[in-house]
Amino acid sequence: MKKICFLVSVCVVVLTGVCRADEASPIYAALASFAENGKIPGIVSVVWKNGVKRADCVGYADLATRRPMTENSLFWIASQTKAIGAVTFLTLLDEKKVSLDDPVEKYLPEFATVRVKDGKTTREPKSKMTLRQILSHTSGLPFFPAMPIDARPVRLLASIGAKTPLESDPGTQYRYSNWGIDVAMAVLEVVTEQPFEKVMKERVLDPLEMKDATFFPNDEQMARLATSYRFDQGTPVAITVNQLQFPYSLHTRYTEAGGGLFATPSDLLKFYAMLANGGTGLNGKRILSPETFAELTRKQTPEAVKNPYSFGLHVGDGTVSHGGAYQTWGEANWRAKSVRLYLVQYCGGNQDTGACRKAWDRVTSELPTFVDAEQMKNR
Repeated sequence: MKKICFLVSVCVVVLTGVCRADEASPIYAALASFAENGKIPGIVSVVWKNGVKRADCVGYADLATRRPMTENSLFWIASQTKAIGAVTFLTLLDEKKVSLDDPVEKYLPEFATVRVKDGKTTREPKSKMTLRQILSHTSGLPFFPAMPIDARPVRLLASIGAKTPLESDPGTQYRYSNWGIDVAMAVLEVVTEQPFEKVMKERVLDPLEMKDATFFPNDEQMARLATSYRFDQGTPVAITVNQLQFPYSLHTRYTEAGGGLFATPSDLLKFYAMLANGGTGLNGKRILSPETFAELTRKQTPEAVKNPYSFGLHVGDGTVSHGGAYQTWGEANWRAKSVRLYLVQYCGGNQDTGACRKAWDRVTSELPTFVDAEQMKNR
């Protein structure tokens, strides 16, 4: 098998500082051997704590052209879109335009006749499907009707969902579902009388200055897109995203709240830092009230359901997090006021990509050991 060699670059950034190599970094040590040995194409790691950011960019965004990974590389963030969509929806809660326990049929009347699978037949659900449930994967809706995910607008997806038998009674089981998030966006469109992507831009993306976050990358952004790869007997092979239509700039595609966004590490840091800051962005813009933020950061799945999920985010001990289909991942810790981001573009991955992620997770979980504000300010 032909060996692929990589260049490796590492950036240390103290907000207004400049990039420089730091081979003594434990993050560098965790990632570099995988890149140097030709096992992975490229990674961007970002950690943020105490107002200090550290970005490590390893390997290539594109192997064919040897274009290096940077903080401005664009990634398909896939299901991390759910978190941004959920936060957008929760702004309606702050405006008292919706209640989380409202039945979906209050906004989308077609859901008044939804059915539940019961053996070889169907029946009425034991309870009405609520907004809380469609945002937390407990609505009973299946994952999605069919690929690609950008082939239908959300209002049509909602109508199809209302006609599709549920897999379980609302509120009884956790079933991961793009469809639920899309139904939530259809409700948002009814309430605001605007396309959900416009509301998302006005209420979350623009206030947080997430300048590259988009459903439709333009030519300049496409030039910064990290190439997606699958692995053929360990060798990375370039592919296009298998859940989207190509080219991604086509406006005959539709926005998909369950997994359609593209964004840079810089964009995602602004979003997750807002979560780490209790609903307020790095620029001081408040996105969610303290009360709504508290609702976002608690487990919304029923007590009997083990999956600790809230609205578009997994919840842990002081953390919220989410991943994407091509193995991007982000976490905000609102107790430690910290963020961890891991950005790659691998379909499926392999043993090496899994080992690399575990090594990164291990070293970045010990944030105080290498992210100290005073130490880095004095470098």
